[in-house]
Amino acid sequence: MSAEHGEGILHILRIRAQATPQQLAGALDAGEPEISAALVRLAEQGSVRDTGDPRTGWTTTRAGRRIAEEKMRDLPEDSAPVLEKAFEAFRALDEELKGLCADWQTRDAIKTGAKDFAPRLASVDDRAQALLAEAVPAAGHFAPYAERLAKARKRFDGGADSYLTGLTVDSYNTIWSECDECFFITLGRSRQPDEASKP
Repeated sequence: MSAEHGEGILHILRIRAQATPQQLAGALDAGEPEISAALVRLAEQGSVRDTGDPRTGWTTTRAGRRIAEEKMRDLPEDSAPVLEKAFEAFRALDEELKGLCADWQTRDAIKTGAKDFAPRLASVDDRAQALLAEAVPAAGHFAPYAERLAKARKRFDGGADSYLTGLTVDSYNTIWSECDECFFITLGRSRQPDEASKP
């Protein structure tokens, strides 16, 4: 098991709470057998456990959760202002993406498809990539989100409809939600006050 996959698995399980080997493989761009083997080794180390339900897959143990959070928060002292700025820019885009996803889910699927929504997604993603490019030097664990968002956008642009809001693939909306949660954990923020401040 590579250290990269081990850290990646722990990170995603902390963010998502639980995930199947198939979901982890999609997010980490790795083979499912490779991910399954890595999960077994992490379980032997006491960092993850099988939920016993194939629909939910695996989750972190208390120790694994702590390890994942420590890695996210182990940052240079001067990183906070950069990440706060990136986070505020990200949250400003959040409503725009939600609107896009809502319009996509209520569209006339016969008359409209991915090509009709691709320009709006491109507008959101271009700005998301710019803010993540500023965040990555301060917190390297945001780099995979930029890569995953770009891949989901490319697949959606290519006509793979499920890559905007689909639940069974590494869709743009799924990745976005994970990145949002990553900002909260990294910055040590509570979600409730933040949500309450929204109009």
